[in-house]
Amino acid sequence: MLSASFEVPGLPIGKGRARFGNGRTYTPDKTVNYEANVALAAKVAMAGRAPFEGPVRLTVIAGFPLPKGRRATKNRSAPYWHTSRPDMTN
Repeated sequence: MLSASFEVPGLPIGKGRARFGNGRTYTPDKTVNYEANVALAAKVAMAGRAPFEGPVRLTVIAGFPLPKGRRATKNRSAPYWHTSRPDMTN
């Protein structure tokens, strides 16, 4: 089985909704820039190999900083699940 893994630096960014203006549809710049970062990281990880063919399994591990209020608690080792935006569907 072939595999590839890569890391995208920075905080995960949710995909922005398409916008409409001046008679056209466009993707927000923040989304375009983040998608370009993901594509570049994937290209580097593939190191010139051909794209995968057939079904692909994808696992995403997204890391977020603790909220400010959570940092002051005594039990910093207690699990914390990210429950705000971006969510896993975006």
